Amino acid sequence: MLYFNTAKLFVMKKMFYTLCAILPTLVCAQYEIAIEATIYDEISKEPISYVNVAFNDKPIQAVSSEDGTFNLRFDEDYVQKQDLLEFNALGYKSEKVSAERFYKFLTNTNKIYLKPEGYKLDNNTSLIENDIPMGSISGQVVIEKGPIEGAKVKVKGSFNETRTDRDGNFVLPAQSGDVLEIDYVGMETQTIVVNDNQLEIKLEPDGELLEEVILLSEKGSSDLIDLGYNGKKDFDAITYGASTISKDKIGSQYYNLGDLLNGELAKLNYSRNQSLNVASGFVYDIDGMIYTTQDNIQLPYVDPQIIESITVLNSLTATHKYGTLARNGVIIIRTNLSSASKIQTPQNSALVVGNNYEESWPSLAANTSSVNLKELKKASSFAEAKRVYETQKADKSIQSVPYFIEASDYFLRWDKDFANKVLHQIAIIGYTNDKALKTLAFKLEERREFEKAKTVYQRIAAIRPNDAQSYMNLANIYKKTGNYQESMRLFKQMLANDISGIDFSGMQNIITNEIQHMLAFHRTRVEYYDLPNELRSANFKRDVRIVFEWNDPYNEFELQFVNPNNKYYTWYHNKLNNGNKMLDEVKNGYAMQEYIIDDAEKGQWIVNLKNLSNEPILNPTYLKYTVYKNYGLENESSETKLVKLFEQNNKVTLDKFVY
Repeated sequence: MLYFNTAKLFVMKKMFYTLCAILPTLVCAQYEIAIEATIYDEISKEPISYVNVAFNDKPIQAVSSEDGTFNLRFDEDYVQKQDLLEFNALGYKSEKVSAERFYKFLTNTNKIYLKPEGYKLDNNTSLIENDIPMGSISGQVVIEKGPIEGAKVKVKGSFNETRTDRDGNFVLPAQSGDVLEIDYVGMETQTIVVNDNQLEIKLEPDGELLEEVILLSEKGSSDLIDLGYNGKKDFDAITYGASTISKDKIGSQYYNLGDLLNGELAKLNYSRNQSLNVASGFVYDIDGMIYTTQDNIQLPYVDPQIIESITVLNSLTATHKYGTLARNGVIIIRTNLSSASKIQTPQNSALVVGNNYEESWPSLAANTSSVNLKELKKASSFAEAKRVYETQKADKSIQSVPYFIEASDYFLRWDKDFANKVLHQIAIIGYTNDKALKTLAFKLEERREFEKAKTVYQRIAAIRPNDAQSYMNLANIYKKTGNYQESMRLFKQMLANDISGIDFSGMQNIITNEIQHMLAFHRTRVEYYDLPNELRSANFKRDVRIVFEWNDPYNEFELQFVNPNNKYYTWYHNKLNNGNKMLDEVKNGYAMQEYIIDDAEKGQWIVNLKNLSNEPILNPTYLKYTVYKNYGLENESSETKLVKLFEQNNKVTLDKFVY
């Protein structure tokens, strides 16, 4: 039921002129309705954020802000009295009210109350000392240098899970005797038994190598760019990620290569050691000589004043010819030395010819059935299957994310609505768990149930407001559900790093591709004049774009790409090979990676996958895999798959496609 209290309803007259067949000029009046109201939880009386407010079958919509407020503006004649206004948010009973009735309510109130459904709420309304909810504990996670942000704290065997804030603090529903697991990248996982309401937990290093290089593209310009093994091309003809420093940008103040890279490629986060030891997963191509971590040597001294150009490659297509050792990118340095005086170091032939793909892996299994699902599949009718399901659902030992995913897939053969109802159980058991909710949203996107996925992503944003991924997912799902202005607003904020406390630098390439894609299809529906000129170009396309997103930044796995020439490239998401990226993901709350295949060899490409983590089955890691072909063009196509990453402990072929 809807309740209202203290109204704000504005009716404004708009005057306009029109020609009429009877009178030469007729002055007509039309009214514009402007509504401002606030939505509250009926029980807690707290404002509700991310409530979708929309008139059915009309492009009039709004989303409530952090303080529960929303605004609607529309011409009076556009909405009829019988049109329905709907209020919808995950965890609350959806409500519909006619425009006529809504207007009457607004003459007295601007407070709207929604009734919570039977979800497990975040907190009990009763508080103990220091505003900690009853039935919860608080604590701080520290290392030797002080508190750490983003440490994962969870109650073993439950969906109760959280992450520490900037000061290392956390609050978590838990009771005396519960077992806590505390994890952080580069630290030993610690397990403790709760025996106090306030805890201090100190983590110890696990000793693994965390040195890593992160490349962020910053385009320059030159008439002809040396791309190493990729030859030379005009800058405008380069269709993959490449950045350059030309000779005229190298000032006389630079005396060594470290200073130059630090000064001119400010977005290039590499080893700051002045000797420039070769960093993990990084290749230097200096006048055709290749230096990698396997050489176990320092880079030779290079005088910046003899450098003609420096080019950074960081896309899949660009680095493929350098092999797996270039998984994080290639820095190509060209000097004005004659070939006779060039630094002579034996080329690491394994870099060029040692990444031949000579393997064959089984294809990803379509589905594997648990014991419980096998029992369900024995049913000979829909009614019998429902009885088995209701019995299993009542057993708490069975309630897990994989069970409800598989059961929902099974019920699609009988009844789609019931299958979605089964899937929705994940929202009930994992209402406060962003990892479980992401799995649910991924599955809904796979089924192209974008409106349902939107409410889930909004719930995730409400409980994880400091995660970069929350805003990326909202922007993307708003685009898929037609809320283009709100989508573009979020993309602009992320592009400008304009959301307090979150660094979107690690997602900049993805953000720019999404913005250009938005303009390619919806330019007339968004405001784009304040975007940088390079993003406003109408000429945007990518032959193939592959986007991976997973529901836990702590999960470790590897992806392997094989090109038509049977050369492979492996990208590692683990602490040993990619520690800095994992740290950035954990700190800023994101877990996604994209790859662009453009201007590449024609033929079959292979994508392989292997999981490197072990985790409980209750709420494991899933991966959402989306392939776009002809990205940004009218004939664009896309396919999304939900992959049980936790089951792929042996390498499997995730996909094969012809480019």
